[in-house]
Amino acid sequence: MTDESPHRWSWTAGNLTAIALLTALGIGLVGWRVWVFRGRLGDDLVVRPTQLQPAGEKINPNTASWASLARLPGIGPGRAKAICRYREQFKTAHPDRQAFQVPADLKKVSGLGPILVEGITPYLAFPPPSSQPALGPATPDAESTRS
Repeated sequence: MTDESPHRWSWTAGNLTAIALLTALGIGLVGWRVWVFRGRLGDDLVVRPTQLQPAGEKINPNTASWASLARLPGIGPGRAKAICRYREQFKTAHPDRQAFQVPADLKKVSGLGPILVEGITPYLAFPPPSSQPALGPATPDAESTRS
């Protein structure tokens, strides 16, 4: 029962030649791609925080939604909601003031330390000091009525 015909799954000379050519073509294309882009290998895989530019639009932590705050680097949803909770509690206790005047005020929020606050400071905008309520007489007329 010996069968002289080749097995139906055996490789012929034509099959082997085609596989060898396709393999050589694949290796050649990969080699060409590496040669052409050799200066960029790995460059686009490394992100250095010092090279990141702050967004053109800055976020005011006194008015921003938790979703906007969550996009800040290192904040995330949990810390963003903590900022909003602190802000609302502060507003209840001090309705005439804003919770965050300067970046250092964010350290009062549980979970925000000095390093994290320093890292997000370029992305934040705070109200100018002139927008805060005046502590003295509002107008010169108020001072003249006291006399």
